[in-house]
Amino acid sequence: MKISKITSLVLAGSIAFIIGCGSSSNNSSNTEKTGTFIDVPVANLAYETSSGIKETTDNEGYFKYKDEDTIVFRLGNNKSNAVRAGNIITPFNLSDGNETIAINIAYIF
Repeated sequence: MKISKITSLVLAGSIAFIIGCGSSSNNSSNTEKTGTFIDVPVANLAYETSSGIKETTDNEGYFKYKDEDTIVFRLGNNKSNAVRAGNIITPFNLSDGNETIAINIAYIF
């Protein structure tokens, strides 16, 4: 059976495409991102992420995290609930949607 050059090229290209779709070298979950803790920007607020980043917020309230991280904030003996890290975190995020608790968190942090 004789296979034409075009058929061979299409077959080779298809195999390469299928193999290429099987893996990805782009792993965005390891990319460090920056979020902000804000009621007003909160500086020097200790935090720790589930990926192991353990620092304090900078003067503008910025913190570092990675995709899929949860984050816990600490100020002295006060510790927040763990929440999903993201671009912006407010006292309302830490209060599970309870306005009274959010106001109390804003006073503490």
